[in-house]
Amino acid sequence: MTTSARWWRSLTLGIVVGLMGVAQAAALPAAETRVESRITGSAGDLSPAGARAFADVAQCAAGGGTLLAAIVVDESGSLRETDPEDQRVEAIRTAVDSLAALGAVEDSLVVEASLATFSSDYQSLVGWGAVSGQHYDELMSAAGSLATRDAGEYTDYRSALVGARASLDQRSAEIGGPTCRILLWFTDGKLDVGDQTDEALAELCSPSGIVDGLRGDGIAILSLALFTEGGAGTVSDADREQLRAVAEGTGAGVTCGTVPLPAGSVGGAYLRADQPEALSRLFASASALIEGGAPGLSVVCPDEATCVDGVLEIPVDAGVGGFRAVVEVGDGARGPQLVSPDGASVPPGGGPSADGADVVVSQQGALQLYDVIYPPGGSVGGTWRLVSDPSTTTVIDLYYFWRTRLALEGAAPTDAAPAGTLVIGEETTVTVSLQHSDGTPVDTSSFASFDLTVLVAGEPAQPTTVAPGSFAVSVALPADGAPSEVQIDAVASATSSPSRTSLGPVAVSSVLPTVLPPSYPTIEPSRVVLGQLVGDEAAHGELRVTGSDRGDTNACVGPASVAGPEAAGTLRLSSEVECVDVPAGQTVTIELVASAQHPADGSLTGTIPVTLTGVDAAEPVTMDVPVEATMVRPVDEGKRWGLAAVFLVLALVLAWAVAELSRRRSDRFHVGPFSRTTAVPVVLSRDGLARRGGGALLDPEKDFRGLQVPEDRNVARRSLGAVELGRRFPVFPLASGRGWAQATDGSIVVSTNRRASVQDAAGRRAPVDFPGNTDGVLVVHGGTGDETATGGSWDATLVLLDDARNGDVALADRWRTRLSDVNWESVVDAVEAAVAAREAAARTATERSARTRSTSAEGSVETAFEEQASPERRPRSIFDDPAGPAETGGPRPPSLFEDDGRGTAPPPSRTADPDHRRPPSIFDD
Repeated sequence: MTTSARWWRSLTLGIVVGLMGVAQAAALPAAETRVESRITGSAGDLSPAGARAFADVAQCAAGGGTLLAAIVVDESGSLRETDPEDQRVEAIRTAVDSLAALGAVEDSLVVEASLATFSSDYQSLVGWGAVSGQHYDELMSAAGSLATRDAGEYTDYRSALVGARASLDQRSAEIGGPTCRILLWFTDGKLDVGDQTDEALAELCSPSGIVDGLRGDGIAILSLALFTEGGAGTVSDADREQLRAVAEGTGAGVTCGTVPLPAGSVGGAYLRADQPEALSRLFASASALIEGGAPGLSVVCPDEATCVDGVLEIPVDAGVGGFRAVVEVGDGARGPQLVSPDGASVPPGGGPSADGADVVVSQQGALQLYDVIYPPGGSVGGTWRLVSDPSTTTVIDLYYFWRTRLALEGAAPTDAAPAGTLVIGEETTVTVSLQHSDGTPVDTSSFASFDLTVLVAGEPAQPTTVAPGSFAVSVALPADGAPSEVQIDAVASATSSPSRTSLGPVAVSSVLPTVLPPSYPTIEPSRVVLGQLVGDEAAHGELRVTGSDRGDTNACVGPASVAGPEAAGTLRLSSEVECVDVPAGQTVTIELVASAQHPADGSLTGTIPVTLTGVDAAEPVTMDVPVEATMVRPVDEGKRWGLAAVFLVLALVLAWAVAELSRRRSDRFHVGPFSRTTAVPVVLSRDGLARRGGGALLDPEKDFRGLQVPEDRNVARRSLGAVELGRRFPVFPLASGRGWAQATDGSIVVSTNRRASVQDAAGRRAPVDFPGNTDGVLVVHGGTGDETATGGSWDATLVLLDDARNGDVALADRWRTRLSDVNWESVVDAVEAAVAAREAAARTATERSARTRSTSAEGSVETAFEEQASPERRPRSIFDDPAGPAETGGPRPPSLFEDDGRGTAPPPSRTADPDHRRPPSIFDD
């Protein structure tokens, strides 16, 4: 037996009783004012069912070389209320550190971990790997990213459990050897899937549903809940008990899954923190307990009873395997000094002590850990001291380690049965022994108290002492209707002497196959594990029946009894043949097939009766063989990608809307109490601007007038008399809006904008940058010289908008400087081009009108000729006149598009002003 295996067997010692210390530890006052708010909430709530679940974890680990820990963390939006400072990040890092330390105990022990999140669905962040080296770094880095993962819409327990189970199953299959599987599941809220919450609860908790599937698969659900009291994240007592039931099977007034747990199933545990600040110590405590610790004192130093002047005495009685101190100090305070029984101070990094212990001092986030580990056989007795600074507050949680294990051995082989089996119809002796980590027996007489409980197929059995640390248990099976296997459980606990330190419990569990007398055939396996039931596909398995050496035998398969999720509908488990003859010494295989009416998540469980007839027509014996299978509802890929597309579109629409609203709020013109505007008559030439009639271009006493705006505002449109300001937006939402100015009388308008003087060739609009006080606007009325000659000048009105906080004189000086820097050549070029564009448009409109009149006249002559030549007219069309002169003898009613002298105008020209014929755009104001 390796040291690793022995150590794993001892895990159960601290796990069952030990976790009861979590509530005490996390409920303590804090290590400074900074720490106090983090530790005031109680934590733990470990029930007997939860304690047994941790025992199952240890039991599973004792039989396997790999521990698989799936860490699944809630990322729902409620975390913004319940954990606003992201305390879960350090808590998850503490868990990763603890798993890494666990894997470093022995080279033969492999600890692997993965990290995922859940809300509406399950998302893997880091896959499987040993918790060391690069994989350790990836886990720690991903834990840091959890601070930003708090926007999930729902808290769907199903996604967490189904996703973790699939991941654990896949990794277990890849490893191939024995594995111990745990789900470290962190959530801060109740089950919430909107209007599908009731349906989700039914899928989780129905017999053979999702939760039963994990339990039957040997996955321990360790639920670590942050349930705050008060505020938006408050969870009701009923919801808390519902989560406990999901993890453990029962809560106050509620159950989840099959209760009591069927044989072979693994239970879970529920632990709770009331404040996010308690999470790091909660995870550190749970980690110590998983490693086999049992809780000792939890104290706040200094006090007047147990930690006088900051000195905490730690008694370690004979036979105790060691202890751990989890210490939290305030900001800037140094950690306490550990002193061995001989008075020697332990160096900062640890080292060996005079009494044979190894001391390891480590840091996990804000916590300091002091581990004292004795060799096999434990301490010889002594008192350690932890000396803290009495001027600061230090919180110390102690955990004691027994470092023993329970071993269970079946009967020795006989002519009637192989080793480790139980003979049907006979009494078999099973041995349970308590051993140190090196395999030597533990003398239980040295303890103040010792208790050993043994269950055979769930029923209590009386152990008998046969040697120090060794106990015998008799198992008798009836000859009729026996099971194919029997589960035996043993749990041991003790208190040390003289300090009465609680040790244990440690546990062991084993499933022993049963056999019939040699005249009967044998069945393998004793439990049939079928393949996965995926969707509508069947799962297959087999029974192998080996004949007796004494002659031919027979085996018959009866109707199976199976159960599964309610959503699966009718379940079937059958064999290809009803009875088979088994020749002496040969093996016959019976194929089993399981199917479900509907796809579902969960598990199929049941038994199939096999009646065996021995040599010489011996009395038939029926054995009930357990059968189980995992049920998985396949992912609807079409629906999945459809939803993904919908969410992608919604995300893009939301991003577009946010960008659109943002630019519409920011891209505006500024006006306020100090805003001034002008309307100065000027002459525009290639040399610049001159005031029409002579004088200074800008007169601060006459030209500037206020807008009478009482307070600062940003507006989308503004009228400045001869000019109207407005804006347009490109389709692309990240592009900025474009300000424009246009003349109220339709004249050509240009601006002093550095990029362009006009926005369109005809000069209907000119560009103006936001907030409107950097560009001057010119409304051009006509030429004062030869308009077609180079160097011609133009009458115009100069319109300005600006802020005069420093007075009108300073404002006039600022604009004289700006206008002197304008490229007036390009401005005049823009005016001349606009004039040419408008003249060309007018010519085109005239020519088109002439062509239209000519075509209309020709059509009228042809129509009159046709009507005169043909007395039979076509039926009247809705496009004909309601009553022509030929029919009424009177004049034809006026057309909608004719001027009847009463104000009906012809249609507007399509070329005179294209902006007026354009339909309004969603990007206009």
